[in-house]
Amino acid sequence: MATGFLLLAILAAAALPAQDHNTAAEVTTVVRRIGAALDSVLPAAPGTPARTLVLLVDTTQSLKNARFDEELARALARNAKALGPTRIGVSHVGAHKPLALAPTEEHSLVVDTVRRLLAKPRTGFENVYAPLRYLAGKASTTRGTREVLLVSLDNGDAEDNLEKTVARLRRTGTIVHVLTSEAYLADCYLLRYGNWRGLRGCKLMAGGDAPFVDLPWNWLFQRVRANEITPSGFAMYGLSRVAAATGGRVFLYAAAGKGHSCTVKGAAGVKCIFCTKGDHNAQGELYWDGRIARLAPQTLSRKQAFALSKNDLYFRATMRAWRAAARAGLIGSLPPSGYGGTSRIGRLRVITASLNFARNAVRATKAAAECEKIRHALERDLAQAKGRPPAQPRNKAIAELTQLCLQLTKVNLLAFKGWCEDIAPGLVRKQKAPVMPPERPSSSTRSTMGIHWTNLCLCHGVRPFKDVFLPGGDLFRNELAKLERMWTDFLTAYEHTPYTVALHRAGIARFHLTYASGATGQRPRPKARRPGQTVTANKPKRPNRTSASGGARAGGATTGGK
Repeated sequence: MATGFLLLAILAAAALPAQDHNTAAEVTTVVRRIGAALDSVLPAAPGTPARTLVLLVDTTQSLKNARFDEELARALARNAKALGPTRIGVSHVGAHKPLALAPTEEHSLVVDTVRRLLAKPRTGFENVYAPLRYLAGKASTTRGTREVLLVSLDNGDAEDNLEKTVARLRRTGTIVHVLTSEAYLADCYLLRYGNWRGLRGCKLMAGGDAPFVDLPWNWLFQRVRANEITPSGFAMYGLSRVAAATGGRVFLYAAAGKGHSCTVKGAAGVKCIFCTKGDHNAQGELYWDGRIARLAPQTLSRKQAFALSKNDLYFRATMRAWRAAARAGLIGSLPPSGYGGTSRIGRLRVITASLNFARNAVRATKAAAECEKIRHALERDLAQAKGRPPAQPRNKAIAELTQLCLQLTKVNLLAFKGWCEDIAPGLVRKQKAPVMPPERPSSSTRSTMGIHWTNLCLCHGVRPFKDVFLPGGDLFRNELAKLERMWTDFLTAYEHTPYTVALHRAGIARFHLTYASGATGQRPRPKARRPGQTVTANKPKRPNRTSASGGARAGGATTGGK
């Protein structure tokens, strides 16, 4: 999960509509220390005659780095009296026989077992729901209160049958608490990563905070996908669902990060031109708990959540705009078509493949007109929904964010049009490569290959760009001014929420030509395959992800008063 930013003060929440349905905010508690979560789970309730608690540990490197075994030893010592008659067992994720230590009152054995498991951390995707069903079956033979503490800082996205897991836990009366790290906002990363499809028993990869990907992603002329790097303030949907359905809690482990950086780590072609590293603090990215609680995702089943959203005018307006933008090639994804938990991959419009700048300008003009048409249609739909409370305030926030993203896409299209008309032809005319004899290889000549673009990120907002020279003339400036007004209105309602962070990760596109060297040489000959050699697929591993700026992987985005 990506690192968020520390909330330094308890601030008042904005006036957003209250939710009537179960949400992740109702079961989530942010903790800065693992020991704080253990102090909440370990003590037995007063008057409990018998209690069984199983620690289901996902032994990854992240958990080892967090020194979970040491935190557990100290927590057991602090709560020795409060534990009462609690019998504690240890199970681990990814093993053929998950139970590593049968429930016992000798709590020193618990720490030794956890320390032994963490000595060899596991890598790759792991299904945490199968061992939960296994433990639910074991719990049916025990007396008294049955509880499980699932400790997983990395997994939760590989699902085989979530609702079957929930049903079995409910049937046996097993309460599940979860200690995990923060998910991304409507995470779409695993839609683009295909190796997981060979993972045994996995039917769905859903790493976002919501039941399905409800935020449009992969906009034209955006280097990063905000869904993949925006901390949501909540855990993965599957983990929140299990805890909420069984009466448990989600403890969101959010270690303090290292601060803010305007550029996105690992994302090529994204930069900030208004500050240097260390001299800027993005105040709007410090989450207000009271505000994001009202924008929390649902913890209902996917089928129930999708049925609830389908009757929401804001959700339907977003889906219509998303579908229209996908048909126009303005966004490289398709909206969710059901409650399967995800959206689909689409195809972006190709307008930078040609060096015919006049034709590119015409294409950009047509695309900008389509973008404006879709934005106006969305604006009309939102006007009709105004005054009617949304089924989920999250749907309204996403609809208004989509409207702003459409305007930003139009601004970038006009910037491309201006660059093709005013700047690119002059760059081509400046090239005067010397004529070289055919027998003399040259490494100094260049040939124009194509058009490349980078993003100037909007972490400081739109206003500073009014003082920067960007191509496009008065038309571009007018649309940029409109974008600034929309930006200001949006921040009034949604600053200090993940949706502001998602906007900060977007950017104004800047274009330039790419060149190829004129050097000549022999092409390397491909090596022949040895007899009997075969190509085999690698075991799926958790990929290195482009992370949001800040510190450790387990850092969170939310803190502060509610």
